Parts: sequence; structure tokens; C-alpha cells
Amino acid sequence: MMGWISCSYFKVKIDPFVDLPSLDAHILNTRDWLHYSQEEYMAFQPLLKDEQAINIKKKFKIYQQLKALNLRMDKALSNITLSLDDQKKMALQLKGQPGLVFVDSTSGKSHPLLDSLVSNKQRINQSQSVFESGKLKCIKLFKKRKKRLVFIRDQVKPWQNEVTELALKRHEIRESMIQFEHTLGEAVFQQESNIYKQNISKMSRELNRKIESLNRFEKNVKNMNGIAKKEVGAFVYKTPINDSKKEYENRFEQDLIQYKETLDELKKTFESL
Repeated sequence: MMGWISCSYFKVKIDPFVDLPSLDAHILNTRDWLHYSQEEYMAFQPLLKDEQAINIKKKFKIYQQLKALNLRMDKALSNITLSLDDQKKMALQLKGQPGLVFVDSTSGKSHPLLDSLVSNKQRINQSQSVFESGKLKCIKLFKKRKKRLVFIRDQVKPWQNEVTELALKRHEIRESMIQFEHTLGEAVFQQESNIYKQNISKMSRELNRKIESLNRFEKNVKNMNGIAKKEVGAFVYKTPINDSKKEYENRFEQDLIQYKETLDELKKTFESL
């Protein structure tokens, strides 16, 4: 059987904050975001130090802007750490209350801690926005100095989103795939011609090869953060703006073209059967 159905390398995140499980999810998501962002921030520091050493002599205004942004980003991470600790403490209090509901369906009254939880979440979101905005502004300042500053996770995320959308096209022709496998099985048992069976077998191998190539690409894109970090040595790097793209960037672009072509080929094949 062909590996068509087990092709989902991407998961959809759900972000409502309405009950205890959603609070737990928010805490876990914030913890993960903080971990990765702290890792990014630490990787950015030596790049920033090098750039500041140059700009303090040549472009003092840029030096001042980078310094201010770096302080704001550091403060944002500190604020999130404190707010996350508060969120964890409130979650522990709530877990000790049996039959907990955030909003009573009869009276409409909310739990006393709900306002604090919501306000705390808003503070976390605001600090995250400050940090993410700081990265974008740093990228623009580096660009003024003819440098390309790359935060790998931010670069890779739209790639992953695009491939997630493309992967949905595989499900659009899933029924055709299942029907083909059924027809293939019947043909092998009903036909006595060895030549016919050989042709069917050849077609099946070719389709499997194409499907496996789709699976490999989706898996690679899912793991692209690690692949890129392994190549460049960190989750953040800088390079002269006119330098050639990194190997992982070129490979993604080339493989994406091939992925789209293979999807179209499969769709046409199944439509013709």
C-alpha cells in the first residue's frame, strides 16, 4: 500500500483561553516560546556586539538604536519570565479547586482569578510583541549596513505554512488514490497477462517513488529549523547582503518547485485513471 494517508507532518495550533486545559496550553506555549526566544537572544548577542563595535565609530546613531532595541528585548524576556511564573502559580491554585468553571453558566459570574489570568496573558502578549518587533527593527538596521540578519525560525515559519497548505492538496485527491489502490489489487488478481501485470507494477512503483519524495520534503521542512542551524551554527546569523544564499535556502527553493510539480503530476495521473 502507498504511504498516502500518513503524510501529515504539520499540526494546527488552537489558541482559545476558556478553561483550565486552555490555560495549561497557554503556559506550555509561552514556556516554549520563551525558551526558543532566549536561545535566539543569546545567539544574537555576539552578532550585535560585532556590529556595535563597527557602528560606534562609523554610524553612531545606528549604534544607539541597536543598543536601545537590545535593552528593550532583554526587558521583554524578563517580563515574560515573571508573568509566566505568576501564571503557573495561579494555575496551581485553580487545579486545587474541584468542579472548577471559569464562568458560571447560570449566574454569568466569572472566577475571581479569571481577570488576573487574562491581564497576565495580555502582559505576556504585549512583551512578546515588543520582542518580535525588536527583531524586525534590528533586521532593518543591519540592512542599512548592507548586512542580512536572519532569525532562522522566523524565516522558516512561512515556508512551513506554505507547505502545510500545499499538503492539503494531497487530501483532495485521497479518494482517487484509494480507488486506484483498489483497482490495482483487482487488476493484479484478475488479469492473466504478465505484461499487463508488469505495467501495473511499474506504475505502482513510480507512484510510490513520487509519494515518498513528497513525504521526504514535508519531513525536511518540518525539521528545517534544525537543518538550518546545523549548517550555519546558530538560530541567528548575519551575512553580507550580496552574499549567495545558504545551502538550506537554495535546497528548499529547488525542492519546493519539485514538490509542486510532483503534486500536479499525481493529480493528473489519478484524474486520468
